[in-house]
Amino acid sequence: MEHMYGWILAAATVIGFFGWLMKPTPQSPNIRRAKRPLDRDAHERVDWSKATEGLTKTGKQYLVVGVGFLGRRIVKYLLERGEERVRCFDIAPTNPFAGDARVEYVVGSVESLEELTKATEGVEVVFSTFAIIKYFERMDFQAGISERINIGGTQNLLAAMKTNSVSILVQTSSSNVALGKNPRLGMDESEPRVTRETMINHYGWTKAQAEKDALDADGSMLADGRTMATCAVRPCSGIFGHDDRMIIQRFLDTKLIQLFFWAKIDYIYVDNVVWGHFLAEEKLANGAAGVRGEMFNVTNRDPMSSEDLHSIAKDYLEGAEVKYLPLHLMTCLAYVSEWITWLSNGKADLGDLKLLTPATFDTAAYNYTFIDDKAKKYLGYDPIFTVEEGVQRSIKLHRELQAAKEKSA
Repeated sequence: MEHMYGWILAAATVIGFFGWLMKPTPQSPNIRRAKRPLDRDAHERVDWSKATEGLTKTGKQYLVVGVGFLGRRIVKYLLERGEERVRCFDIAPTNPFAGDARVEYVVGSVESLEELTKATEGVEVVFSTFAIIKYFERMDFQAGISERINIGGTQNLLAAMKTNSVSILVQTSSSNVALGKNPRLGMDESEPRVTRETMINHYGWTKAQAEKDALDADGSMLADGRTMATCAVRPCSGIFGHDDRMIIQRFLDTKLIQLFFWAKIDYIYVDNVVWGHFLAEEKLANGAAGVRGEMFNVTNRDPMSSEDLHSIAKDYLEGAEVKYLPLHLMTCLAYVSEWITWLSNGKADLGDLKLLTPATFDTAAYNYTFIDDKAKKYLGYDPIFTVEEGVQRSIKLHRELQAAKEKSA
């Protein structure tokens, strides 16, 4: 009988453990959208052209280094304001602006000083948006690629700009450069930059060094005797929009988001980030006080959780679902994923599971927000679109592109 009781106790322990392991993350008690009336046409009442009419065509030769999600939007709006000399530099072989004579697309790597030197010939303004975002990597042997791209690439770009006397640089930084291990609500630009020792992933500290290098280059001598003017724009914190790949696009594609955290952070619509970059360019060109060699947070001024953001999108996506994953199970999988990566020295093909690591968990669990008073004071920055308007615009563009694909099929 005692033997039987032992087996019953063991079975109960195993069942209890798996019950604890599979327990879903509880839904946040505060979904902001539940208390807001829907305004389906809010985005239609915002006019980008009117909001940005103070910034007109300059006729300068532009170079956008890194033509990903943000870089493409910068090019798009440069063209919309009438610019006709826009050069793109990216390692991707496919030109997203193929057929547009105003855009020159150069395939190259920021690891090559020679290729960057050639790309910066004749350029007057550089928007540096490139980065490798390895927020899920923290092990020492994984640092190399982030160092080579984020730090080495920035140093190569600065050297190329000096050689070809490019006088204006607007660098895309990140709020991650100021997170550290104890982030909090209401941070500003006075926060110290993170270091390799104080950051939980390789993305943050390499971007911090890249930002420092870019700002330290302000005032440096160019080949023609002029000096370089630089500043950095820090999007805070998750840039979202159609084709963002990491935040809202998967929800648009699958109508399903699976969550296990609801930490409060800043989400910013991509067009607001572009606006911050354009204001920074204008102020550098005009020699405005308080801008050169400085970094500027830009936000949507509406902090929320991922649950909040996707709940907004859910209201406008018929059939969309927000589900909650078992937190304890996901935590175990994160450590298993990292152990496999460590044991294989990064050679194991884990697919999307490679994104699930303790570093990912630490990053996702942080509660932090930033204020952008400095950008408002010195750049004149105010967000053009609210978060809800940004979500609506993202959904509209997604539907338009889907309809176009179906029509052409």
